[in-house]
Amino acid sequence: MYNIEELRIRLLSELKEIAEELGVKNFKGLKKDELVYAILDQQAITPEQALPKKKPSVVETQPTEAEKPSP
Repeated sequence: MYNIEELRIRLLSELKEIAEELGVKNFKGLKKDELVYAILDQQAITPEQALPKKKPSVVETQPTEAEKPSP
């Protein structure tokens, strides 16, 4: 289950993928903030067992400056 902070850091393309997996209707024309709330609403009405597993965000999988190897 995603929380608002996790969703806000994701890219719009990631949010659309999550919305599709959750079965959010008419999500393709939504703005990022609208999509975040649509996902949260859908999660609230979907039984937890039926929710797809969380995927790591592209932002989360990119190394930070501290993690990058030094030349």
